[in-house]
Amino acid sequence: MQRDLARFTPQQWMTLIGLLMVLNLVVLGGLVWIIATDVSPDAVPLRQRVLAQALSTRTPYPTFTPRPTATPF
Repeated sequence: MQRDLARFTPQQWMTLIGLLMVLNLVVLGGLVWIIATDVSPDAVPLRQRVLAQALSTRTPYPTFTPRPTATPF
């Protein structure tokens, strides 16, 4: 393995370190974003909001008819 690592050129090492730094920034930025939105006081109402839910309504009269309905002419 040491022979494989010794074959890397300085350019390849810089590229590898740069990619690892970008990956670290993305992961840490995502964690900070998750923690910031979880701890913020505005996060609680967002969790309680339910989207795409119909309002609860009640019909004023029963849906059945106890007597026969009139027939149209």
